[in-house]
Amino acid sequence: MPERSQTSSFGGGYSYSVGIIMLVVVGLVAWFGYNSVRSQALVDQTLREQFQWTLVPALPDPVTPGPRTTINLTIAEVSMPLGTYAGACDIVDGKKESLLEGELSGVVCRYNMAEAPQAEDVVGVEVGIFRENDQLVLKKGSIMGGTKRGSNFTPIVKDGE
Repeated sequence: MPERSQTSSFGGGYSYSVGIIMLVVVGLVAWFGYNSVRSQALVDQTLREQFQWTLVPALPDPVTPGPRTTINLTIAEVSMPLGTYAGACDIVDGKKESLLEGELSGVVCRYNMAEAPQAEDVVGVEVGIFRENDQLVLKKGSIMGGTKRGSNFTPIVKDGE
């Protein structure tokens, strides 16, 4: 009979050891997963700090009344003019207005329908920098009346690229 109690004790100890090992493995996986997400957030924050948006009030358009804004983006001391858009523009950095999924930074320009009645139901435009498949993509999308931001983005391709 003493052998039987040793076998039973060994089996219980083995189960206890397997349980501890499983807890350690689960803990390590969770820790690495958390740090991976945290690392990506730090990388994204570092990238956001490299994007310098310049919003310059533009001259009024005689055809489209209301404010207009010229958008320039500077990354690593390289400036890119991105165009002039109707409306008042704000930088989207996740503080005042939330970023879209995959968006690192952007600018939203909105105008009042009364200011541009010929524009049908377009009420603004958004220009943003998005992370897609580990690449950064500059995109532009129209903000339509009654829809959420981000429903129709297309990549911006500069001439000659």
